[in-house]
Amino acid sequence: MVIPIIIHGNKTLREIALEANIEDKATHDAFILDLIDTLKTTETGVGIAAPQVGNSVRIFISWADRNRISSSKPIIFINPEIVEAKGSKKMDDEGCLSVPKVYARVERFQKVRVKYLDENWEPQEKLFKGFEARVIQHENDHLNGLEFFDHLSDVELKKIQYKLDELSKGNIPELEYEYILEG
Repeated sequence: MVIPIIIHGNKTLREIALEANIEDKATHDAFILDLIDTLKTTETGVGIAAPQVGNSVRIFISWADRNRISSSKPIIFINPEIVEAKGSKKMDDEGCLSVPKVYARVERFQKVRVKYLDENWEPQEKLFKGFEARVIQHENDHLNGLEFFDHLSDVELKKIQYKLDELSKGNIPELEYEYILEG
């Protein structure tokens, strides 16, 4: 089932998400399938976090393969923790499904080591590099109430502030996916 994506200005995007509980495994597993279905409806999305669809739980998926829909499976992250961020940082353009049609250059680490539970609720620890590392840092930020533009300098933030204000007012560009403003 496709879930509407919430847009910047919705308070859920600023909440710190709660841990997913194994006792609610069946509910979470069904939700993860819905999260995948939701991401598939987007043209540009390479990841999505539970808070982006109004569920403040520590789950996100990364589909960092640019041919994601046809050639790969997403990686499921349940209760992820970035335990190490290392290597050089790199500036690159970032956008967000919850901040549609707004892009900015964000500096991120090139390597991150993540501890998480996979789709089978099995513990994993893995090093991710490059684009995958960027997507993971972006989605993990959502679990901590952060949006990508929170990493910008004041000067860079001013360049996109008008667009952020417009989104907060409900002036949403035409999108290929369902969305929610309220909250």
